[in-house]
Order: sequence, then structure tokens, then C-alpha cells
Amino acid sequence: MKLAVFGGTGRTGRCLLEQALASGHEVRALVRNQAKLAVRHDRLSVILGDILDRASVDETIAGAEAVLCALGTPLLNRGTAISVGTQNIVDAMKHQGVRRIIVMTARPTRIREIIEVPFPYPRHPGLHETPAFGELRAHVRQLVMQE
Repeated sequence: MKLAVFGGTGRTGRCLLEQALASGHEVRALVRNQAKLAVRHDRLSVILGDILDRASVDETIAGAEAVLCALGTPLLNRGTAISVGTQNIVDAMKHQGVRRIIVMTARPTRIREIIEVPFPYPRHPGLHETPAFGELRAHVRQLVMQE
């Protein structure tokens, strides 16, 4: 399968990237700093760019059959990289007709509403959902319902 990977230089994303390659998938990974990507493989295409740049995201998703997203930010960085980046991913997926996505993040979302069953852990009252994650949740739910 042809996969687009976002967040492949982080701890979780690196594992995801390595597992995808070990499973025989062709991978296109968007990275800001190629030096942070220790993985080298003949089935790995590295796109140098930024998640905040729609053209970079679109180029990464071009030809993909599925998207793997493991975006993260340092704990002290409370910027909009994840929400804007996620919106760029969703927009590119819609534009290119990509219907499969797996998202791994520790950022707050309302997971109960995605899976529509009681979640076994209480939700922290201070957590909130960003608009881009709301869009992602709706997009993922629509794709699941269509299958």
C-alpha cells in the first residue's frame, strides 16, 4: 500500500514509519528537517517541507492510498501546528480522494463522540476540541460510515 506519513521524525512517528516499511509499504514522509529522519529505505520518499504549508501536504499525499498521522508538539509549545496541520491533511485528502487515515495523537479530542460508545476513562474537564480536530473527527466518521 502507498502511505503518506506525517510526524515521522517524532518518537511515535518514527516507530510508525519503521513498521510501515517493515510491512512492505511504500511510504512518503513529510519532514521539516531531513537530518532528524534516521530511517533510510528504498521504499521511503522524503518530502522536505512543513505541515503548515498546504502544497507540502498535498505533495506528500499525492498518490497515497492511506494517511498515517502522528503529529506532535513539545509540551511547552501551545501553537496551532497540530490543528492547522490536521486541517491541511483533511483538505488534501478530500482534494485527492484519499479515504483512509489513522491518527495517533495525545492532543485533546472528544473520543467518546468519535466511537459513540461509553469510553472507559473519565474525560478531564479542562480538555477541549480544536476546530481542525472536529473537522477530522467528522471526516473520519463519514468515511467509516461509508465503508
